[in-house]
Amino acid sequence: MRRMFAKLSKTILIVVSLTVILAALFPVGAFAQEGGVEADPLEIADQESLAVDASQLSADGNWIRFRGRTILPVGDSVTQGWMVLGKNFDQEAYLNALDRRGINAVLIWAYMGISDQKADERIGYDAPELWPWVKENGKFQLDRFNDEYFNRLRSFVQSANTKDIMVVITVHDGWTKDNFSGHPFNKANGGPLDSNGQYVELADYAREMPASYNESWGRKEKHQYYLERFSDRLIQATGDLPNVMYEIMNEGEWYNQTASRKFQVHFLDFFKARTAAPLLVNDDHVGGADFFGERSADVITLHKPLWKRSDSARTFFDHHASQSNAKPVFFTEPIPDYRGDRADLTAIMRMMWGTILGGSGFVMQNDASFGFDPNTRMAGKAGARDALLDLEGHAARFINDANRDLSAMEPKGSLCSTGVCLVNPGKNYLVYAQNGSSFTVNLRGYNDTFEVSWYNPETGELKRDQDIPGGKEVSFSPPSNSDWVLELRRAAGATKPDPKQPQPTQQPPQPTQGPPKPQQPAPTPSGPGQQTPPVDRDPTFLPLINNNG
Repeated sequence: MRRMFAKLSKTILIVVSLTVILAALFPVGAFAQEGGVEADPLEIADQESLAVDASQLSADGNWIRFRGRTILPVGDSVTQGWMVLGKNFDQEAYLNALDRRGINAVLIWAYMGISDQKADERIGYDAPELWPWVKENGKFQLDRFNDEYFNRLRSFVQSANTKDIMVVITVHDGWTKDNFSGHPFNKANGGPLDSNGQYVELADYAREMPASYNESWGRKEKHQYYLERFSDRLIQATGDLPNVMYEIMNEGEWYNQTASRKFQVHFLDFFKARTAAPLLVNDDHVGGADFFGERSADVITLHKPLWKRSDSARTFFDHHASQSNAKPVFFTEPIPDYRGDRADLTAIMRMMWGTILGGSGFVMQNDASFGFDPNTRMAGKAGARDALLDLEGHAARFINDANRDLSAMEPKGSLCSTGVCLVNPGKNYLVYAQNGSSFTVNLRGYNDTFEVSWYNPETGELKRDQDIPGGKEVSFSPPSNSDWVLELRRAAGATKPDPKQPQPTQQPPQPTQGPPKPQQPAPTPSGPGQQTPPVDRDPTFLPLINNNG
């Protein structure tokens, strides 16, 4: 079974100390900053507690541990929406919507080249984008950081941390493929580049640039310098938080593949020298040898295969279960994106479940989440947006049931006739079945009694069924013609329990930590700049449908 994240051997206390030392040794030099990152109201005081909470490798090396237990990240991606919508994107309402559903992962892009927001069918107006750099008279000042951006980003990650949500930040690219005309690194906008393909061209892939700027440098030197200083500032703003992860670069099959690979390795090493946060690298859009053998890459991200409405869960299960065991895999950008067409929901649900039962993390590119800015065109599709968030939440809560030992499970499609099966043989089986079709599970060699439950991935409904004896291949018929997830657990007392494994339960999925919280009413939606009251989630409330986010 693949690892879910690479080994994180340093405590956050050490990371913070190293950051201070590196800052002293390598000053920003000629860079001007518009003030500094604001004092964080939730600044960490108890470093020992933080180290326990932080992302770290499970004992068996296969999964990530977060908040002291093994989890599988499942959630939502708003890609560039967070940045291009700026302060009008109600980030607290968005995070509360994820939190209510038990979603534990979110992905955002660091920045995006912008050309025409009014023509963008997701936005439809000139939104107040928030750039990492100061922009004056239509030109980006790449030697001056915009602290409002970094303060807001830190606030986003910090708030997600209080809600047990992991944040993946995609650092580099900004979509040069189609949006180079509005890209900060375009020479016409104040940057050093003449064309989009130059984005991955560095002066020295093996070394970092000096800390002090030199006006006599050429294009490649200036470009590398600006990218490194931006990366360093991003780490300063977020790298000490226990729930952050960095995806080094968006897909870039249009670049020179040799240069693209060296670019990503350079920044993997750059980040690795400054933070213990997990580092993700996209592998399926870069030619040549894969990144599974790259020492600085912690997690391999995939943006393929492309999905279509006719796909089955098995399509994605087979793809993810067959990946190399050398490193964990995370499906971070399923394509095409979701823009609020409810006809896509069944296919997305099957893709998600095939992926996670194949052992991979999953976040859905949900452009309908742009609607957390009430001025966008996507705001009119709140119901369809929330329907997808519900599906993500049903999957995240179920797979992260506190009574399930994920670290002991592995994808074994051969043990069930549907071909989609995540198992701890003899103890716990999760089987995905489409359209109510009957199927079999091979329980030969395990003569125990098994508890039977059915979970509806569309509604979050959980049904208990009669216990069954093992020791043979057993046939099952789902409760209806819908898609269902069968769960089998070895019954308590059937054999002498293994003290290292969790005991079976008849309860619905439990929260990732702590006792269930009392359900609170949904908050009144707040406008930009207003505070949305925190909302406790109740994972035992099934189904969970809330069209107000």
